[in-house]
Amino acid sequence: HVLLQSGKGVTAVETATGRIAWQYSEGASTIPSGTVSDGILYVPSQGITALQPSLDGSSPKQLWRSGQLRPATASPIVLNKRVFTLNDAGVLSCGDAADGNRLWQLRLKGKFSATPVAAGVFLYCVNDKGLLQVVDTTQPEGAVTSEVDLGKTILSTPSISNGSIYVRSDGKLWRLGKS
Repeated sequence: HVLLQSGKGVTAVETATGRIAWQYSEGASTIPSGTVSDGILYVPSQGITALQPSLDGSSPKQLWRSGQLRPATASPIVLNKRVFTLNDAGVLSCGDAADGNRLWQLRLKGKFSATPVAAGVFLYCVNDKGLLQVVDTTQPEGAVTSEVDLGKTILSTPSISNGSIYVRSDGKLWRLGKS
């Protein structure tokens, strides 16, 4: 299925036929996108709403909803059975993917438009001013383990490939990794 997200909710469309497979109609954010992990859809809707999609065409089952995991511009990310969101104030929230309970929060430096990316147990979060902060998600309250100041406005989500992280501004592309 292709998932189409709008202010009205989420529509699952069969790719082969264009037929609507199911709909979630309780609204969704129009900026951050939903994400899927282990067959569960995490939708930016009234915070984060975890949905179990239906195989029979009925509406998906709501597993939980958490207003404490409300994202801003950055989309939620799921890593090691935890849901991570960044809010308007640059606070990274970690929630349990099974029940939506917030486990911890960590204030990062700056405002974020880019979605964090994950590699191993680390989240790579780049703020709008180009400060890349590496967060160790295994620490009891999360911990920033390193920072790289790229010195340019970054609004796009980084990419990871072949052991490197790629970050772009409107005029420059960086490859960060072992040489």
